[in-house]
Amino acid sequence: MTSTISWNLIASYYESLPFGRDGLMTAEEPWSGHYVVDNPVWITAHTTQFTEIGWSYLRHGHGVGLLDNGGSYVALSSPDKKQLTIIIETMSHNHSVCIRPDLPKYNVSAQQAEFILAGSFASIPKLQVWKTQLSYDGLPDSTVFVKQPSITPYQGMYVMTFEPDQIYTLTTMTSGLKGVYPQPPAPAPFPFPYSDNFDTYAEYSEAYNFAPQSGVWEVRQSNDPAHGKVNRQVVLNDPIYWCSTHPATLNVGGDPKWMDVFIVLDVFVPSLNGSAGVYVGGRVDRGGCDSASARGIFFIVFTTNNTFYLTTDLQMRNILSNGTVSVKNDTWYTMTLVIKKDMTVGLLDQMLLFESTVPPLISSSGFAAYGTPVLGLADFDNLSVQSPDHSDLHYYRSYQQNNNNIYNNKKSFSNGRYKNSKILYQNNMQHL
Repeated sequence: MTSTISWNLIASYYESLPFGRDGLMTAEEPWSGHYVVDNPVWITAHTTQFTEIGWSYLRHGHGVGLLDNGGSYVALSSPDKKQLTIIIETMSHNHSVCIRPDLPKYNVSAQQAEFILAGSFASIPKLQVWKTQLSYDGLPDSTVFVKQPSITPYQGMYVMTFEPDQIYTLTTMTSGLKGVYPQPPAPAPFPFPYSDNFDTYAEYSEAYNFAPQSGVWEVRQSNDPAHGKVNRQVVLNDPIYWCSTHPATLNVGGDPKWMDVFIVLDVFVPSLNGSAGVYVGGRVDRGGCDSASARGIFFIVFTTNNTFYLTTDLQMRNILSNGTVSVKNDTWYTMTLVIKKDMTVGLLDQMLLFESTVPPLISSSGFAAYGTPVLGLADFDNLSVQSPDHSDLHYYRSYQQNNNNIYNNKKSFSNGRYKNSKILYQNNMQHL
């Protein structure tokens, strides 16, 4: 192998999504600042700290090859052939499997290996040694990228002993250093309650904390002064992909452990290039290439045919409730989805549309989500996620009779902006 592609350099997305922690290090909590310097950083350092741009690998059989009892070695040299770096690995098969391609079976066992430096390298007086021992299955902690006593070859020859799951670097370079870093901030759960009105972002940037799984969201300036900046789904046509995620777009966020949630979101579908509708979701259990099969509670409103659906999947194979509702394009609406234990209710503005039991097949926790049932433009604003804080959801039946004033006076909130559901929520608590 003449190069390594690391995807990705820093894993900065929810660990419960596909490819969790598949980076050189992990920084998945922007709200806390917590990060983890993972072993792949130091495994990479076995090569990168002891080579330079312009170095080249030696030929197979003359510096690159396999060890007799499992493992491999590669050697790189400087263009003038005065500097040499050798990297040796004895990783066992079970600890080397990657997502692709399939890895043929092989065995690794303890062994001794004899190396002979020849040609321009025969006179090298000393080799610096760095070692990693990776541990698994409850064994003592790994020791990673640790400097060892140097090796002095005898007439260009030296012998080394290896155990499984080791990485060694032997090098003429003396620049190696295992860096230090300050203690990271302590980990913390995703902030709850959570809200975002998208006004503080630069236009065309991506909003924080929520992770688009399909579709593309950009912060854009709304044509409605009352809504300032919004989070807009901008993909109009099916993209080129290596896995189909269904025509629906999906943007997830929060905490996969969220159970009971009160989600409020302003939505807008334009008549020009607009999607067929919009949705809000809770207890969403997956993303990535599995987005098409994601389960959860999805409240979907279609502006194309004035219908709504409560479904457990975006392909609408399991519909819990549906009906008609008066909606149109180029108009802002507020969608509310409440999930409490085994009950869920949904409202569009002040109108209660459904009250339903959550089926057992749905996970008891998951992400909050929003998106569009098909590709097309849609705007989202004033996202708010908080706790229902009430054991009886039946009181939402009175929503449509008692909350007209709240919606009629939205413009009085927060300098003419209906920023989030806080006042709406407080009024309902007072109503109780």
